[in-house]
Amino acid sequence: MTRTEFGRMLQQARIDKDMSLRRLGALVGCRSATYVANIESGKAAWPSPTTVFMLAVVLDQDPDMWCLHAGYCPLGLLAALMQRPERVQGVIRYAEQS
Repeated sequence: MTRTEFGRMLQQARIDKDMSLRRLGALVGCRSATYVANIESGKAAWPSPTTVFMLAVVLDQDPDMWCLHAGYCPLGLLAALMQRPERVQGVIRYAEQS
């Protein structure tokens, strides 16, 4: 998914929740409404994994899917692999086959 596509997905989710740019930015701890607008337009760099996660939670979306769309490892998978590091190679093999 490109930054522009991610931005469109964010914008649609925000509109569906009837939320302003300013309100969304405040809820996820972004610097300004302009920053959120730039993410929506694809002009900003990718937001951090934490910001992507918070955007998804605030907008009632699946945080793991949003992390995947943004090119980040889902936080749930990361936590599971940290608990069982011996499974990392299996996950990598599976990802390479997909």
